[in-house]
Amino acid sequence: DAISTANHVIEMAPRLAEYIASREMGRTKEQSALDAARVTTNFAAGGNVTKVLNRNGFTFLNATVQGLNQQVRNVREAKAKGRDY
Repeated sequence: DAISTANHVIEMAPRLAEYIASREMGRTKEQSALDAARVTTNFAAGGNVTKVLNRNGFTFLNATVQGLNQQVRNVREAKAKGRDY
């Protein structure tokens, strides 16, 4: 139980910090929650193929796909706001 509790605290701390920072920037509760969810990798997320490959030798493939997806999302959002990267 102690390890599970510690794991939960370690996972939630950066999300809480991001949520607070987003709210202080004036973002809505919904946008702040989305920002907080994007801070850490959700290993439960992912498609069926990625999960099967991840369990069968492609260690951390799910996290890699999520990281790449986040980078693409960041670039798209930046371009939508008129920024060039």
